[in-house]
Amino acid sequence: MLNNQILSKMKKTVQKTGTDGKRKFSIFNRHSRERGNQFSILPVILAIAAMSISCCTKDGGSGVDDDGNGTEVSGTATFKIKQATIVYEMLSGLTRETATFDDNGKRFRLEDDYHIYILDENAKKAYSLEKSTKKYGEETVAFGQGKRSTYVMNVNDANFAAAGYTKSTQSVAGKSCSVYSGTVGSTTAAYGGWNDIVFLVTLNGGDVIRAVSFSETVAANSFTVPSDYTKK
Repeated sequence: MLNNQILSKMKKTVQKTGTDGKRKFSIFNRHSRERGNQFSILPVILAIAAMSISCCTKDGGSGVDDDGNGTEVSGTATFKIKQATIVYEMLSGLTRETATFDDNGKRFRLEDDYHIYILDENAKKAYSLEKSTKKYGEETVAFGQGKRSTYVMNVNDANFAAAGYTKSTQSVAGKSCSVYSGTVGSTTAAYGGWNDIVFLVTLNGGDVIRAVSFSETVAANSFTVPSDYTKK
């Protein structure tokens, strides 16, 4: 059975509103407090990951250490393929994020409407960039690994089955993904991916994350700070 404490955390993190039958979500974290129209999906994924990964990872540990704001986590797990670019629709298409990686994720980039996050484990560097001001700051490698860990699906079938999940296969962004789903009370969550890449997260049938485009190509200079950005 799914962990009720984790589901409680998820319900506090993701608020479903509306009476017209349409699922609407609102996210509250440090970024939304800084800018009224800005939010990050990371707290939702941390809640899902905690529910799914805490008992079900390959090594028995989540690799996730939420600081309470949903902004700093650590995780060294990487992907099974060398490189890719994945476009995600977040919150049933409310916004989009693009994840790009090379060297199986040792170099990683995440871009949303307001920020770009870059991790280069080989160089032991990580950065956060503000698109509106064209400013960047240096971050810890653990911070960058946290951004990456949102999209790493590090699972163990036997542990998922023991926890009460059912496994199915679903085509998402052209890939045949393993999807794990479970229910407690009236809350149903699903978590799916391919080659250790997260492709799908749902709550009560509503998409939280869904990959809509996948390519095993990476744009040049994806993992360097652009020359027109200045340091904070």
